[in-house]
Amino acid sequence: MFFIYYNENDKIGQIRFDIENDKAIIDYTISPSMRGKGNGYKMMTLAEIKIKRDYPEIGILVGEVKDENIASKNIFIKLNYKEIKQNGRIRYSKLIK
Repeated sequence: MFFIYYNENDKIGQIRFDIENDKAIIDYTISPSMRGKGNGYKMMTLAEIKIKRDYPEIGILVGEVKDENIASKNIFIKLNYKEIKQNGRIRYSKLIK
């Protein structure tokens, strides 16, 4: 699944979910000029709502973040994802059922 996040006519960011059985792997990006303004959190929140509502077969969301990506780490933490460190990356997961 692929979603584009807009603010009026401006593309703010995009989020992709790769589905593996009941798990959705998250990959997202925010336009550089729109970072640091809460857009990542808003986009992830809206995406979670859509997944829960329209795709009940998905039970877990997973994202991987580089250790130096503080902003993404903070978004996952703020959204109550569980953090697991492995191989220089951080994996975040959240049960949504």
